[in-house]
Amino acid sequence: MKRPILLLLMCILFHPVFSQTVPEKLQRHLASGFDFYNDFWMNMPDSVDAGAINWGANIYMLYTFPFSDKSNFSIAIGGSLGIHKLYHDGMFGVDTNGITQFLSFDSQYPDLDFKKNKLEVDYLDFPIELRYMAKNGVRFSAGVKIGVTLQSKTKYRGDDYLYGVNEVLKVKFLDLANIEKYRVAATARIGWKWIGIYGSYSITDIFSSGEGPDIYPISVGISLFPY
Repeated sequence: MKRPILLLLMCILFHPVFSQTVPEKLQRHLASGFDFYNDFWMNMPDSVDAGAINWGANIYMLYTFPFSDKSNFSIAIGGSLGIHKLYHDGMFGVDTNGITQFLSFDSQYPDLDFKKNKLEVDYLDFPIELRYMAKNGVRFSAGVKIGVTLQSKTKYRGDDYLYGVNEVLKVKFLDLANIEKYRVAATARIGWKWIGIYGSYSITDIFSSGEGPDIYPISVGISLFPY
C-alpha cells in the first residue's frame, strides 16, 4: 500500500512543476486528474461480509486527440494507477487442488476478534476514452482500461489465530495465489469544470477464472480535474 500511496502523492505534488516544463502546445493535449471512490464488491461468498467502506483511488494522465480544432469531442489514451480494497471478515486459503478459497473466520476460528482485515490489489492501467467537454465546463467521458497487476496483499490485525498466544497479531501476506495478472474495466465520468462523478465496472474478476472466488468491484466516487 505504501508505494502506491507515495506514488499518488508524488504525482499530485509534482504535477504543477512538471506542467511548467512542458511546452504550451503539448499542455493543451494533456488531461490528468484523480478519482476517489468506494468499492462495492460483487459475488461475495454467502458466509463472508464485505465492509461498508472500501475506499480506493486512481490517478491518471492522458493525451487527447480532438476530432477537429472546433470539436468538443476527443479520444484520449494514457496511463493510470489504481488501488482497490476489500475490508472483510474472511480469510483466503489454497486447497489441495491449488484453488484459492474465501472462507469466513467464524467457520475456522469462532470468537475471533480483529481490528483490521483487508485485501488490496493495485494496478497499472492503460485507459482509452471518448471525451466531451463543452465551453461552459460540462464534461463527460466513457471508455475502457486494460491493466496489469502491480501487487496484491492481505493485512490483518487482531487476535492471534496463527500461534494461539494471547497477543495482538499483525501479519501481511504478499502476492496472493491465483490473482489475475490482467484486468479490464469500463469507466465513466461526468462533471462540471474541476469536479465530477466517477464510476467503473470491472469486467474481469480479481482471481483467475476457476482458480478462486468470482469477486470483482464496482467503484463509485468523485473525480477531481485540477489540471
